[in-house]
Amino acid sequence: MPRILSKNKYEIAVGNINRLNALSEPPEAKVELEELRRDLYLDLQNKNIVLGGMYRIRYRFYENDPWPLALFLSMPREDIGCAPAINLHYLNKLHAQTLIKALKFRNAPIIKRGRAPRVFYEMIKDIQIPYKAYRLYKYEGIKPMEYIPVVDWAETVKEEKSRWQGRFY
Repeated sequence: MPRILSKNKYEIAVGNINRLNALSEPPEAKVELEELRRDLYLDLQNKNIVLGGMYRIRYRFYENDPWPLALFLSMPREDIGCAPAINLHYLNKLHAQTLIKALKFRNAPIIKRGRAPRVFYEMIKDIQIPYKAYRLYKYEGIKPMEYIPVVDWAETVKEEKSRWQGRFY
């Protein structure tokens, strides 16, 4: 999937969609085209954030963490103008590594095609994640600073320092 980091690169994404229209395998091409259009729409509408992606963001309405490392879930809350996410700073390293490993395993076919993984609550509810790590970020308060590709997720989680290191929750 093309990474769109600003709205002025819309033409690049449209060019990729047009190339998908020219594919010779109609059933697969239609599915791929619809997925790309859906990702592009969410990307352009939601502060240039691909849902299912991991970002370092600057959050304006913070209480504890102004620079969260957020893994955005694939289910936007358009009704209240929020993007649900998991703040990985609120997880210890073991929980974060378990979460990343499970998501990579469950989304392996999607990741192999170079697309953002799908991250739904139903996929991760069996992993013990403290409820404090689940966050709702208001769209107008999000400023994406860095997109982290899926291949770098494990390394990023290892390097990040947990805000709750040494505490029990």
